[in-house]
Amino acid sequence: MIMDFPVWQLFIISINGLLKIFFQPVFYLVVFVVYWQCKNVYEQQKALFGRENMPLLPSVIASAATGMLGGVIASMLVLSTGLSVNNLGIEYIWPLALALLLVNLRFLCFAYAGGILALCNIVFGWPDIAPANVLALVAILHITESILVFIGSKYSDLPVYVRYENQAVGGFLLSNFWPLPLILMVVAGLPQNEVAGALNMPGWWPIFPAPAPLPGYTNVLVPITIAAVLGYSSIALTVRPAAKRRFSAFVLFSYSIILLFFAYLSVSSNFFGVVAAVLSFAGHEAAVRLDQAMEKNREPIYKRRPEKMVLLSAIYGSPAYKAGVEPGDILDRVNGIKIYDESDLEGIIDFLPERFDIQVQRDGQKLSLPVDCKGCQEPLLGIIRMPVQGKDRLMTLDSNYSILGKWYKKYKRYRAYKKSRS
Repeated sequence: MIMDFPVWQLFIISINGLLKIFFQPVFYLVVFVVYWQCKNVYEQQKALFGRENMPLLPSVIASAATGMLGGVIASMLVLSTGLSVNNLGIEYIWPLALALLLVNLRFLCFAYAGGILALCNIVFGWPDIAPANVLALVAILHITESILVFIGSKYSDLPVYVRYENQAVGGFLLSNFWPLPLILMVVAGLPQNEVAGALNMPGWWPIFPAPAPLPGYTNVLVPITIAAVLGYSSIALTVRPAAKRRFSAFVLFSYSIILLFFAYLSVSSNFFGVVAAVLSFAGHEAAVRLDQAMEKNREPIYKRRPEKMVLLSAIYGSPAYKAGVEPGDILDRVNGIKIYDESDLEGIIDFLPERFDIQVQRDGQKLSLPVDCKGCQEPLLGIIRMPVQGKDRLMTLDSNYSILGKWYKKYKRYRAYKKSRS
């Protein structure tokens, strides 16, 4: 029965697993990977604005702390379902995921490799993996990711300039990488007379059955802790970053719950196994394309307007940031002087007192924000303006970056060069 389920004991096991991860060198390698990814993103910020918009170290710390929470969530789901990693086929999943990476960067996600391999096992009997377990693990990782996306920190909403239908607009790159301490269950066969001290579980557990034990042996699920990493990347042009996160989290969570349900049905039905395998990669791709369509089929909200200075954001720690400037604010007056564009602000900034007020329009309301500019060295008070066409470096919305495609284009250029020289 559900009431007999030892939730507290499983939570303690999850916390113990979290603590054990600090004694595994590979965990610090994962943290370094997260640091490196964050550093690359922040280098883009420096290229755009001359300095990083958010401090790097607090961002990495926030990612690591959030990853700890994600590890507990994912581990509790693994323990609650009794999901074992026996016949999970990691030796097949990783090579396929790396091969798919060459086709498109986003295909590195296990949803694609796991779904393809599960489908191959059901249809062709190869490779020797447990399709239901593979698909369940994919679902659990994405449930965890959806929760982490929903609670995403302010350090991961980074202002960017984007090319959108031949115009320059502002937006926010939502970029997260989380180091994840994850508890997995390994099936170990022990002689029946040697089983002692095991945690008593209800009769319906595990939901995903383990391999049958040998005669005279009893299966015991032994928890082990590994280091993993989760990542999320999107861009917000037509809605505010928080709204985009909520939308992405809802889509991802819905996909994950449906996938987990069909993975459970696939334990006793190859038909539902095929459905779950196809849903793994096709559903994930549909979620990605829905996220893209949300941006491509609506009007951007962060763009230049005639006779108005629309603010994209403010540099972290700058006078504008401390004053409370928010994305999308329209700067109306500075120290009582009407502002129409950046040139108006540049013309008066050297003559401003140390303390003054700026007036902004936000969601139809006029607000007065006090600014302390004592010792201020930030250009434009740290305000990040909207981009100027032909002047600023722009990103694109195209997420179909292919390493093979890039190599092929280089090969074609090389062949054309060789031909022109002959």
